[in-house]
Amino acid sequence: MLQVTGIERKFIIKRGNEAIELSDPNTDWTPERVKSFFEDNYSELTNATIDNKGIIDDVLVYEFGSNPKVKG
Repeated sequence: MLQVTGIERKFIIKRGNEAIELSDPNTDWTPERVKSFFEDNYSELTNATIDNKGIIDDVLVYEFGSNPKVKG
């Protein structure tokens, strides 16, 4: 019998050359909700973008990156 299970997710904050890995606080949450959850501890997430890096080693990876502002 085939059993269907959810895929593990990993969230990464990029700080220059450094990568901080965050655990998934709730598998039912959207990536936007996860970002919001961690904003109090990581202020750079307030304006961060969310990049779905796809499945890497059987884990769905999301990366929170900086959102450079464009001067106009």
